[in-house]
Amino acid sequence: FQELQLQRESLLASNRGLAEQSLARRPPLDSGKLQLAEKYRQLASLTTACLEKRGQLGKRSRAIENKSLNGSSSDSNSNSNTNNPGWVALHEEARRRQRGN
Repeated sequence: FQELQLQRESLLASNRGLAEQSLARRPPLDSGKLQLAEKYRQLASLTTACLEKRGQLGKRSRAIENKSLNGSSSDSNSNSNTNNPGWVALHEEARRRQRGN
C-alpha cells in the first residue's frame, strides 16, 4: 500500500511539473497563433492584389495586341503597297535581314 502511495505522489508531482511547463508555454503559443493569423490575412490581401493586377495586365496586353493587329491589318489594307515594286524590294530586304541572310 505504501508503495502505491509513493507512486501516486510521484505521478502527481510529475503531472504538476508538466502542467506548469504547459502553462509557461501558452503565452508564446497564443502570440504565435495571432501572428500566424495576421500573416494569413496579409497573404490573402496580397493574393487578391496580385490577381487583380494580373487581370489588368492581361486586359492591357490583349488591348495592345488587338491594337497592333488592327493597326497592321489596316495599314496593309489601306496602303496596298504590294503593287509598288520599290516597296516589295524594301520589304524583301527587311525579311532577309531578319533571317540573317
